[in-house]
Formats: sequence, structure tokens, C-alpha cells
Amino acid sequence: MKLSLYTMLFAALTAACGSRVVALDRDAAIIDVVSLNDSSRDVAAIDSAMFVDVPTVTDVVTADVPNPMALGCEPDQWCWQSPLPQGNALRAVYAVSATEAWAVGERGTIVRYADGRWTPVASPTTVTLRTIWGSGPNDVWAIGSTSGVTTPSVLVRWDGVRWSLVTHGGLPTLTAIDGSGAANVWLLSMNNTNTLLQRWNGAAFSPAPALPTGAFARSLCVRSATEVWATASTSSGGFATALYRWDGAAWALSYRAPAGSGERFNSELTCPANGVALVGYFDFNTGLETYLEIRDGRVGGDELPLPRTTGPRLVRTPHGDAFYVNGTQAVQWTATGWRQRFTLTGATTFSAVFDQLSDGSAGWLTDSTPFVSSWSGGAWRPDPATVTQTSRVFVSPRPLNVDDPVAVFGDRVWGRRDGARWVYSATPTIANGMQLAVTDAWAWRADVNRTWLVGEAGAIARYNASEQRITAATVEGIGLTTLRDIDGSDPLNVWAVGDGAAVYRLEGDVWRAPPVPLPRVVNGVNLSSLDLTAVDVVSANDVMILGNDIAGGSFASIFFHWNGTAWSALLSYGPTLTRMDRDTAGMVYTVEGDLVRKRPRAGGPWTDIGRVTGSIQRMRVGGPNEIELVVTTPAGTGLYRWDRDLMAFRSSYPVVPVDGIADVVPGASLAGGTPTLWAAGAFGAVLRYEGRR
Repeated sequence: MKLSLYTMLFAALTAACGSRVVALDRDAAIIDVVSLNDSSRDVAAIDSAMFVDVPTVTDVVTADVPNPMALGCEPDQWCWQSPLPQGNALRAVYAVSATEAWAVGERGTIVRYADGRWTPVASPTTVTLRTIWGSGPNDVWAIGSTSGVTTPSVLVRWDGVRWSLVTHGGLPTLTAIDGSGAANVWLLSMNNTNTLLQRWNGAAFSPAPALPTGAFARSLCVRSATEVWATASTSSGGFATALYRWDGAAWALSYRAPAGSGERFNSELTCPANGVALVGYFDFNTGLETYLEIRDGRVGGDELPLPRTTGPRLVRTPHGDAFYVNGTQAVQWTATGWRQRFTLTGATTFSAVFDQLSDGSAGWLTDSTPFVSSWSGGAWRPDPATVTQTSRVFVSPRPLNVDDPVAVFGDRVWGRRDGARWVYSATPTIANGMQLAVTDAWAWRADVNRTWLVGEAGAIARYNASEQRITAATVEGIGLTTLRDIDGSDPLNVWAVGDGAAVYRLEGDVWRAPPVPLPRVVNGVNLSSLDLTAVDVVSANDVMILGNDIAGGSFASIFFHWNGTAWSALLSYGPTLTRMDRDTAGMVYTVEGDLVRKRPRAGGPWTDIGRVTGSIQRMRVGGPNEIELVVTTPAGTGLYRWDRDLMAFRSSYPVVPVDGIADVVPGASLAGGTPTLWAAGAFGAVLRYEGRR
């Protein structure tokens, strides 16, 4: 379960004004936001996906450019509507004092707690910040790195006025930063063959004393100018098995794992008191999980201070304190032994990151969400109303979202517009005793109160916008399979499809399987593992469904067509076809990887239309060659349209520079035709774009 927000009150910041987003993917020309002119289509297929953060060093912006993560509500940029003040996942926190703190995270996000509220602060990078440490209010450092790609890390510093990129001159991958003051900061970097220690004197980095030959630093802990600790391995890619201490003049070996043993250090190094260093280790030979303690030159260690139930680990806070965490329990090292410190609620410590002042008076905790909890009265104080699930499906008064959406649905949460803000609630338990997790929605264009929702566990529900009410539908014979898509031509002709060849249509007030089931043998090929991903409904006598199956030992995509009496089917062997829609002339459009293709409904060769660079999340088709895509790239997620003059898909607006965006839809045009867009995604994110007037 995700951790909730405590001090990020929604009313604390209605907008981060005065900041201008950096356009990461921008085309100079503007295309009018108009609906695709197929009046028979309402809300088309909207699918979610998991997105990977893969920015490169070319994404780094200068310190003079405001942080794109502030996303203030100025024209021609995206701004946060929910959650406030921002919605990127946070990865590390640092408590400066009882009244000041920092948190950093995805896409260079930096937020500051001061004057009783959290506010976004301009960042010099869009690389995800994963580590933070500071010596005081005017000296805070953060390390940014990508995940799963070989690009250099970035180092940024707060000097009391602004965050700036710092050139360190070290090796590409930064792994640790620690210090005893603003003029004694140590940095550990590495590459595939070596490690490097450097020291900041308050103005610049210079080489720090190197470990003995054959020792490769793995983690670092700095107590003073005459007490620095480092764990080390005996090879560039090996496990740490040795502990060294710097006394201001030379490095000395304090401990080395016995030859032939299975001992390996498996935690960050911490030094919570003068002459004391601790590190966790695991013995591969015995399966024993324990910790090593060096105190004034004496080597000790013992079993873990917590039961071994969920994989305990040693955790070091930015203030240098040592904790052992296990599940929701945390004990703290003291000079007289371990003591129970706190019990988390609402999150496990495996993903929780926290920092406390050494006197325990204040602290902050995050759980890889956009939210932060505070330490107060001897406990962490989350806000139970915080939204952490993904927003996925917009519902609008008219087809194709040409008006601003009135609601958004997702994984067990739904939000409704209340003026300029969004109010979230939990979805009800309506199908098979499970809470509603919506995958798609369909709204009758003339009445938003006639909205159908489909989702996981075979859920079908109805949403009434006027009454703000969700009610379970009557469904006959449905199982726990996930429904993927829903579409209709009028309030009496609505269809839903999903995994396990699930097909349902609305008959009066009841959802039933159609009287004639889908054929499970096509051209002599047995369809034994059929999943359905898309449905397009033109009329009661014209319904098309896309399915996929390993048919006859080869993967096949199957197009089923219902003519009101019987089904026909076409097989297409080869790559997976993930999305499908039709234009007003009856041409079938589909997505194959990053390629959009089309052909007549009756079959024939496919015609390639165009490719996009990125992952296609959604496709909508209106008239011939009127195609709208939602595409996710490393820069963000954007709305793309087919330009017949350029013969290419192009984005005419800034992409949403936020991870986890599931959909982008056009909204109502403002005075003078000024376009608006809406985006939704992870952690209940809702963002709005307003073009220049």
C-alpha cells in the first residue's frame, strides 16, 4: 500500500505561478483542437501502460531555466490540477530542521518544505534524483541517475539561493556523497573498471586519498576530517567484503571477511558515532543475515535486532543515523544498543525513505510516491485521503473529449471536477467482491449521465455525473476476466470485450453474452487462448472486435465482424496488433508496434500510414486519415495527429514531462480558439494545458 500525504495540503498551493515549462518535444506550428468528425464514436479505447524513465544527459537544462516539474499555470504549458503541489514520485528526503526540509525524485523533481508548506523549486536537471544529503540550510547535494541505461550521473547543489549543476570531474556513475561540513564533502564515483574518491573544500573537488591498491570503494561514511569509513571489494564488480578507516593521514584495514567465507556486505555503510561504523552483511554459506559493528577498533556483530520475517536491512539516513527496518518495524542504533523507534502504518519500509533530525524532534518520510509524511508526536502522520492510484479514463460531456472532462477513473479511485480542483474518492466494491478498477469508459454523447465503465474482475458499472454516483450493472455469466474496451453507437447498443474471449453487450438494463458466440475455429485453426483488446461499434449490425491468439502454433491477430446475424473473421499472422479503430468510410486502422496501418474491413493488404518514436498508448480515428494518437517517449507523453501535408504524425503541443501518464485528451477551446488539453496518470495525476491566447 502506498504511503499518504500529511503536510502537502491541497489548499497549500493552487498553482506554482511564474514558472515556465521547458518544451521537451515541441513543434512550432499549432493545429486547432477540433473533434474528429465521426459522430458515432464517443469515448474510445484508453489503455494504461508502465513507463520507464530513460532521460539522457542531453535532457539537462541550465540552472537559469525554471524547473519543468514546477508546472505552473502559465499559458502554453502544463500545470498540476491534482495532486498539489506536484505529482512526480519522490525518491529521497532530507530534514534541514524542524521547519525546513527537501525532497527529490523523478525527472529532476525538487520540492522544499518551508513556511508550513511544500512548494516546487527550480531544478537544473530532468534526470531522476535518487540521493540527497546536506550539511545545513545553504549546502544541500543531490545525485541524479537513470535506471537501466548507461548514461552519466548528475550532481546538483543548493547554495541557499538556487540549485545548480556541479561539475565534479569524476567517473561517470556517482554512488555516494557524504560529509562532515560544507568544506569537507566526499564523493564516490565509479565506472566499469575503477572507483574514485573526491573531496569538496567548499569551492571545488579534488582527488581524495585513494584506498590501497586492489581495494574498490563501494560505500562511504564521513564523520570528520580525521574519520572517514569506506567499504570495499577486491574487484571492480565484486561484493564489498572489507572495511577501511581514514584517520586524516592514511587508510587502515579495519575488517576483512575471512578467506573462503560467504560473507558479503549488503547495506550502505553508516557511522552514527565517533569511532563507530556499522554495515549489514549476509553469509551465502549459512543464510545468516546480521550486521558488523566496529567500535573504537573492536569488531563485533550479532543477529538482527528484529525477527527475520520479511528481509530486514540496515538503513542509513542523510543525518547518518543507523536503523534496522523489517516490514513496518524500525529500531535505531544507540551507544547502548538497539532500541525500538517506530512502526510505520500504510507502507512498508522496503520502499519507504526517511530522514530524522538526530534528536528525533522532526523528520520526513516518502514511499516512492509524490507524497511526504511528517514525524509528529512520536509517529509518522500520513493523510488517509491521499490518492496514490493511477487515473486512467476521462469522461466528458461530448464525444472525443472536445469539452473539458467531468470525471476521471482509474485503479480503485475516481475523481470529479469541483471548480478548478479535483476531488477524489474510492470506487465502490461492485463485482465479485472486488473494488472497481476501471480500464475504459463509454459515454453517450448527448448525456454524460449515461456512462458505462468496465474494468478488472469482469466489472461493469454505470456512472451518473449529475448524482456523482457509481452503481453496479447486472451482468449474466461474467467471470473474473479483465475487460479491456467498451464502445457503442447509441444508449441501447453498447459492447464490451476483454481477456479470455469475453464479449458482452447491453440488452435493456442487463449485460449478456451475444446470442451467437464468437467462432473459436477460423479457417480450420483452433483459437484456444483468445484475448480481445478492442471493439468498434458503428451500429447494431456493424460491430468489429480485435483479438489475439497463438493460433496453430503461430501468433495471429483476428478481426471479428458482427453483421447483426452472424460473425465473420479474418486472421492476420505476424506481429501483435494492439489497437484498432475505423474511420467514417469503414477503413480499419491498427497499431503494430510503432507503426499505424490501414486496410478495408473486408480484408486485403495493409497500407502503412506512418511511424512514431515511442509507445502508442491510444488511437482514435475519425474521418479518413484523421488519426489521433497518445504516444509516450523518454521526454514525456503527448497528443499526436496525422498531418497529411507532411505525411507524418506530429505533436503540436508540449508533451507532458511526467512519468506514468496514461492518457492525453483535448478539452474545450477558450475564447479566440485557444486550445486546452488534459492528461491523467499515476498517483491520481490530472494536468491541464492551456495554449497562448
